[in-house]
Amino acid sequence: MKKTITLAFIFMLLFIFGINISTAKTKEITGISTVVGSYCHNGFVPHNVVMFGGDLVVADKDNHRLSVVDVNTSSVIKTYGSYGTNKNELRFPRGLVVYGKELLVCDSYNNRIVFLDGGYKTSNILNLKKSPKSIFVLENVLYVLCEDGMTIDSYNVKSFEVLKSFSLKHHAEQITGINSMIIGSGSGTVSIIDIGSGSYETKKDISDALSLNTLEDKIYALFNDKIAIYDKDFNKSSEFSIKQSGKYLYPVKSGIYVADEERALVYFYKDGKKAATYGKGKKAVKISLVSAKGNIVATASDVSIDIYRKGSLVAFINEPGAVDIKLFDDILYVLKENSISAYKLNSYESGEISVKLIGSLEANNSYLFTSMDVAGENIYISEASSGKVLKTSTDLNVFSTVISKLTAPSSVAYGDRSLYVAETGKLSIYDLAGNLKKQVDGSYTSVTYNSNNLFAISDKAKKIDRFNSSLESLSPLAYEGYFLGLTDIEAKEYGLYICDYSRREIMVYTNETLDISENNITVNSAPFTGSVTNGQTLTLKVSGAGMMNHLPRVGDVRYNPVSCGVDADVRFKEDKGRYTANISMHNVGNYTIKVKYQKQVYHAAGWRDSQTADSIITKDIPVTVTEGNKQEQDKITIIQNELLNFFEYFFKK
Repeated sequence: MKKTITLAFIFMLLFIFGINISTAKTKEITGISTVVGSYCHNGFVPHNVVMFGGDLVVADKDNHRLSVVDVNTSSVIKTYGSYGTNKNELRFPRGLVVYGKELLVCDSYNNRIVFLDGGYKTSNILNLKKSPKSIFVLENVLYVLCEDGMTIDSYNVKSFEVLKSFSLKHHAEQITGINSMIIGSGSGTVSIIDIGSGSYETKKDISDALSLNTLEDKIYALFNDKIAIYDKDFNKSSEFSIKQSGKYLYPVKSGIYVADEERALVYFYKDGKKAATYGKGKKAVKISLVSAKGNIVATASDVSIDIYRKGSLVAFINEPGAVDIKLFDDILYVLKENSISAYKLNSYESGEISVKLIGSLEANNSYLFTSMDVAGENIYISEASSGKVLKTSTDLNVFSTVISKLTAPSSVAYGDRSLYVAETGKLSIYDLAGNLKKQVDGSYTSVTYNSNNLFAISDKAKKIDRFNSSLESLSPLAYEGYFLGLTDIEAKEYGLYICDYSRREIMVYTNETLDISENNITVNSAPFTGSVTNGQTLTLKVSGAGMMNHLPRVGDVRYNPVSCGVDADVRFKEDKGRYTANISMHNVGNYTIKVKYQKQVYHAAGWRDSQTADSIITKDIPVTVTEGNKQEQDKITIIQNELLNFFEYFFKK
C-alpha cells in the first residue's frame, strides 16, 4: 500500500512540476575531440632509439610521437608529435638518425623526413613521393629505405637535391652504412651495396641478425641471444650474451641501447652487462572493442578487458576472446562466440572500480555470436552461423529468436523501436516482430544508433557512414585524414566512441564548442525560445572544448566551464562530460547571461589555469523576461510547497 501511495505522489509531482521525460538528443557529431585510451597507456612502445643532445629519444611509432627520456631519472621529460598531417604532427614515425645538431625522423605515413633542432622544434621538412622506413646519413648524403623494403633513394642532406637510387635483392627492415657501403638488414638477410660501383653482395654468416648499426669504424649486430661487434670488413672482434633481445640497437661510446618493442622497454648494455632499463613495460596489444558510460570507458583486446575512468586504468578482467562488450548502467556485458556474461562494477571514492561476475548464459556450441546491443530490459545478439538475431533479458534468462533467415549478420543495433542489422552486402531495418522494413546495399562490420542517427563502419572504404532512422544516407563522419583499422564504434549522446586498432587508441568524436545557443538551454525541461516568464528556471547545459581529453599531453589546452549568470555567478556542476547550472530572474526586462570558461594548459604536474590575458573566455546569451500569470503561479507554488512538505513528512514516517 505504501509503495502504491508513493508512486502516486511521484506521478503527481512530475505532473505538477511539468517535467517532460523524453529521449536525449545528441549534438551534431562533426570532429575529433580527444583520446581516452591508447596503445601503451602512459608509456611508449619503442620502435627505434637514438641519443640526441644527451637525451634518449624513442620513436614511439604506434603512438605517433617521439618520447624524450632523461637517462638519469628514467622519466619521459618531453614528447613531440601526435597523430596528424600538420607541421608538428606525425603518423607512424620509425627511423631516426642524428646529423650534427639535428634529429631526422622518418614520418612514415606522411611521406616525409622531419628535421628537428636541439629544442625539438621543426627546422625543416623533406617531402618524399614514397613512405620512408629507415634512414642514415653518410658524408652529407641522406639514404632513405622506402616502404617496399627494397628501394633506397638518396638526397643531398642540405639542399634536398635528388641523387641516386639503389635496389636491394632482398627485403630489408632497416639500413645503415660505413665507409662506402650501404648495409640492409631484416627478413633473414644482410645485404651490402657498394655506393660507388653499385655492386651487391649478401653476408650469410650474420644473416640471422635482427638489427645492424654502425659507430665510427665498427659494425654492431643484434641477435636473439647476443650482441656481436665487427670491424668494417665484418671480422668479429667481440660478443656478449643477452637475456632480453629487441628489434633495434643503437651504439654509443659508453654502451649499447636496445629497443624492445614487444615488451615496451629500452635496455642499456655497458661492458657486456645490462646497466639500465627504460619504459613502463606494458605489453603492446591491439584494442578492438569499446563501450562507454559517462566517464567510464571499457576496451577489449585479445588479452583482457580494461576499464578506464577519466583516462586512468582502474580495473581489468583477464578474459580474452570477447567479440563485443557493452556498458549498461553499472553492468558490463561481455559477449563471446557462444556465451554472454555480466559483471557488476562497483565504484569507490578512491576512483577504483571492483568487478564481480554476477551471471552468464551459454548458447548452442554451433552458434557464432558477432555483436550485441542493450535496450531497456533486453539484449539483442547477432548470430552468424544460422543467420539470426537473438534476444535475452538483461538478467540472462534464456535465448529466443527475433529475426531469422539473415545472411551472416555481423552487427546489430537498437534504435527508434527497430533493429538495424549489418548483413553480408546490405544494411537492414527490422521491426521488433522480425519483419523487414527496408534494406540498402553496403558492406558494414559494426553499427550503432543514437538520436535518429545510425553510424556504420564501412568495411572496404575505411570510413564511417551515417544514416537517418529510415536508412537515408547522410554526410559521413567528417575527419581530416582517414581511418586505417576501424573495428568498433559506439554512439552516445555526447559523442561517438571509435576504436581504430591501427592507431592503438580510442577516439571520441563530438562537437565540443564554446559557442552557446538556445539549444544549450531548457525551461522546465522544455526547449528555450528566447524568453521566459519571471521566476521560471533556466537550465544551461554546456560542454567545454577539450574537457573530455582524458589522456592529455604537455601543452594541450582545454576550456573549463566555470560559471554563468547575470548579476551573480552560478557555478557549473559536472555530469558525464556536460556542465549544468540553473538560473532564474524575477524581474521583467532584457538580460544577458554570461557563460565563463577558464582556459587551462596541461603541464607535467597536471592541468593548470592559464594566466594570460585571454585566460577567461565569455559567451553571451540574450534572455527576455516577461510578466507571468501571477495568480496561477502563486497557486502552483502553494501546491508544490504543500506536496513537498507532505512528501517529506510521508517518507520520514
